[in-house]
Amino acid sequence: MVVLIFGLLIAEIWFDILEEGVFGKILMTAGLVIVLDIIVLAILRDVKQESDQTDKDLIQ
Repeated sequence: MVVLIFGLLIAEIWFDILEEGVFGKILMTAGLVIVLDIIVLAILRDVKQESDQTDKDLIQ
């Protein structure tokens, strides 16, 4: 959840600063892709941890 809030904050800052110009749009797009990757990886990590915990519970 913290990663999601942090990612949205970064995306908002990128949008405000780099709103104008072609170079700014390229940087903004790259920044948003990085932020979305971070969010997806954090979600996948949480899902994997829950899955590992479920496997441990089933083994016991």
